[in-house]
Amino acid sequence: MADVDLTTQATSLAQYFLDNSNSNSNPPTSPSPITISETTHRLAILSSFSIPPGSRILEIGCGQGDSTIILASLVGATGHIDAYDPGSPDYGSPFTLGQSQAFIKAGALGPRIEFHRTLPFQNSDGKDRDKEYDFIVLSHCIYYFASPGILPALLRTLPKSKFLCIAEWSLHASAPAQVPHVLTALLLGLLESKRVVESTGNIRTVLSPAQISGVVRESGLWVMEGESGNGCGELKVTGEGLRHAYWE
Repeated sequence: MADVDLTTQATSLAQYFLDNSNSNSNPPTSPSPITISETTHRLAILSSFSIPPGSRILEIGCGQGDSTIILASLVGATGHIDAYDPGSPDYGSPFTLGQSQAFIKAGALGPRIEFHRTLPFQNSDGKDRDKEYDFIVLSHCIYYFASPGILPALLRTLPKSKFLCIAEWSLHASAPAQVPHVLTALLLGLLESKRVVESTGNIRTVLSPAQISGVVRESGLWVMEGESGNGCGELKVTGEGLRHAYWE
């Protein structure tokens, strides 16, 4: 029943994604199966963070806003999201990061969101660091960091927050068909670690959940919750409709 409820919610939220908009279509374009799978996956993750309406959220690595839309639906009309991503507005296909963010801002959820095309507080005069958030969220973004050193440096610059919520791939195959994807991610991480000149590829920082937990713990800023015995956090099995491995 829970999966059915998530799929129903995902279908409703799909209207806020640019790839499912078609103002000249009557009836409106139905959400694609990929969008439904992506949105259901992110709903399952972000709903587990127990974010109440009215929350103030700092989202890091928002990209085209896939998770931002979910967060905006969770915080409601009285909540707010500062969504940061240093990616170029021309990045992405068939729709760019800039186009996708502009579409979200123009929609019903737009007033709840402010997009910032940089990493948090990189060019700040210090005033922004005085902001307080209820949640800081990093959802499927650490792999895109230019190097592993960015995560600990970023944690040191973050403002006050009650909760830090991180979701990233587990590097664990729950089915034989997933093994090649895990091995590919590990290989890409190894290649990036050997580069002398920084690359522009997508996958550049492949950290395991245990490594991420270790970085957070070493920062001394948060008390860890929701970890399993091996320090890998809560594991959620993804559906077959996700296409991340294919895209990368």
